[in-house]
Amino acid sequence: MVLVQVIFGVMNALYKLAANDGMSLRIIVSYRFIFATAVMIPLALVAERLEKLALRTTAGKAKVLGTVVGIGGAMVLTLYKGLPINITTHINLRPNGSNSSDATHHLLGALLAFVCCICYALWMKIS
Repeated sequence: MVLVQVIFGVMNALYKLAANDGMSLRIIVSYRFIFATAVMIPLALVAERLEKLALRTTAGKAKVLGTVVGIGGAMVLTLYKGLPINITTHINLRPNGSNSSDATHHLLGALLAFVCCICYALWMKIS
């Protein structure tokens, strides 16, 4: 779990660096899906062969049902277009005209994001 969260944090940092260097966000997303497909296909084929025998059991059928429900829920949330939520507030997040382009602020933000990922991973592992 910790390793997954660290990789997640590193990938977010790399996406941000690529976007700041001028790379198109569409290209970044395309590369992400291409690399994910290249990694996941072999893993899925191996896992499918290992689980092929387990689908005859009740636990195997429940796993397929839990997967179908999860994918269906994700598709509903992705494709459903509800009413737009318009929330406006008059909260000043940068008081006194502070400039957020200082290198210290970026370093502190990156450090806090990294610590957040580590703490979240530890929390998931413990609970």
